[in-house]
Amino acid sequence: MAVVDLPLCNSNPLSPDHPCALSTTPLPEHNNCPCSPPCQQLRDALWQAAYYKAQHQRTRQREDLLKQQNAQLQAQNRDLRHRLFGRSSEAYHAPDSLTPDDPQADLTPTATADDPTMLPAAPPCADAAEPPRRPRGQQRGSKGHGRRDYSHLPATEEVSDLPDDQCRCQHCGQPFAVFPGTADTTVLEVDVKAYRRLVHRRRYRPTCTCGVHPGVVTAPPPPRLIPKSPFGVSIWVNVLLDKYLFYRPTQRLLADWRSHGLDPSQGGLTGGLQRLLPLFEPLYDALIEHSQQQHLWHADETRWLVFQSVEGKVGSLWYLWVFHAEEVVVFVLASAPWRAALWWRIATAPTQPSTRSRRA
Repeated sequence: MAVVDLPLCNSNPLSPDHPCALSTTPLPEHNNCPCSPPCQQLRDALWQAAYYKAQHQRTRQREDLLKQQNAQLQAQNRDLRHRLFGRSSEAYHAPDSLTPDDPQADLTPTATADDPTMLPAAPPCADAAEPPRRPRGQQRGSKGHGRRDYSHLPATEEVSDLPDDQCRCQHCGQPFAVFPGTADTTVLEVDVKAYRRLVHRRRYRPTCTCGVHPGVVTAPPPPRLIPKSPFGVSIWVNVLLDKYLFYRPTQRLLADWRSHGLDPSQGGLTGGLQRLLPLFEPLYDALIEHSQQQHLWHADETRWLVFQSVEGKVGSLWYLWVFHAEEVVVFVLASAPWRAALWWRIATAPTQPSTRSRRA
């Protein structure tokens, strides 16, 4: 703060024109003035000093607040940059170095002459050779595993022969003689195709007059998983495996089938899956019973939006719980995050197991 030069009174303080005579309120004892009563100029200077001191304190408080906000914004910026440009895998590790997306990389301290420990480290020597990196894949000199055996696959035999113009000598034209044996080559192929099963059901007519049978007896139709459905068993096996084993949506499965000439409606498959649901309830109950006999689970839950109309439903925000044991995994869909966990604890109370959850 700048020093204020106070002009003191040099004239007679008892003069009625003197500035000291205008003041009627004495100052505190520690603010002594050569005039009695004190000068109005000194009083104004002290008031200004107190005002600017308060302004300085408010400025310091505002500066500290801005510094905190700046630090929070920088932390958010580092976090967003790490999410957008950072590595998505934790398998990579560079020893003795900071990655560009490291949050501590922006907080590098500045070097000062007073603190030798804060001086930057000397750059590595340019002549120092970097250690060779291990190449990916099969390493040279390591024991190989050989080719895989595909003899369990069915084989389709083909015969490859030379064309007539190549089955003779190119100089004299004499034909080649057949040499015993063949040179066999194996080529792996995948042949996926959709086809129609056209089943001809024979019909019979009774030759007796007993009247027990109808006039025409027809062979039974082929068995189907859903009665009167145009889809065979292989269609539903493909749908269930593709959805629940390979986690592919039904829309992509239909796009794959269209490339093979099969174009069923998505509504037909969806309605068929709903009709198959009662067939899986005994299997689901058996999985729960087997899971309750385990001794250790890993449990976790996540938000799950349910838009289907269910009796007694309140809101669309439900929770999907997973209980992962050593031999079985069970999923439980509940309308509240605590209902599935409470139900599971009650159901497994006789076994007295241990449950580990991410949300303790």
